[in-house]
Amino acid sequence: MGGIGTYTEDRTHKDNLDVQKRVFRNVVTSLLYEMMEREQVSKAELASRLHISKAAVTNLLSGDRNFTIDTLTAISHALGYIPSFRLEKMGTDPEGHRGGIGSQEVDEPRSVSVSL
Repeated sequence: MGGIGTYTEDRTHKDNLDVQKRVFRNVVTSLLYEMMEREQVSKAELASRLHISKAAVTNLLSGDRNFTIDTLTAISHALGYIPSFRLEKMGTDPEGHRGGIGSQEVDEPRSVSVSL
């Protein structure tokens, strides 16, 4: 079974915009579930905090939902968190090296982070 891991390991898929969107939605959804578990907040409790139905929360957390910034901020707030966001330049590893993992060449900053 391939799953999202298959997409992230294959360079041709990493450069595919549709795959990037799908992977990012799944990463965000997984992070929200992790925060819910950490804070011991059920879907029903989250729904109550957001003033929406449990079915609406289930729909939001389905993994294929295109979240708005406002929705992500509301969910984060309801869970007691402040959202932050980071953009990384394509073709670099997370530390900003060109050529991917293991490369030693360091460039100017290759990422941008925003937090409230």
